[in-house]
Amino acid sequence: MGTYKYSAEFRADAVALARSSGRPISRVAAELGVNHETLRQWIKVADEAAWPEAVAESAKDAEIAALRKQVSNGPHSPRAGVHRYCVTPKPSTTDRLRLLPVTSDSQALVATATGITR
Repeated sequence: MGTYKYSAEFRADAVALARSSGRPISRVAAELGVNHETLRQWIKVADEAAWPEAVAESAKDAEIAALRKQVSNGPHSPRAGVHRYCVTPKPSTTDRLRLLPVTSDSQALVATATGITR
């Protein structure tokens, strides 16, 4: 089967009929003998031709959305291996001894453990 090209006048009339009839596009397409997706595409092209600034705006919006997604998935994003929680190292023995409350018993224990006497 070869491809059949419809005239520009037929396409314009089909788009006008689909817009003005208030019936579903699939029904209008069946009555005209064309595929409903073909008619949808003709309507889309006609809309783009009528509102070129809207097409440019939607293309700009799509580009902005793609760039935002790229930035959010970039090397410095939270999803790029940067940890949310800070892991603190285990305190050394001397740090732990400094954190203990000082009592006479603990001073004697520290002096015995370190070999330092007064």
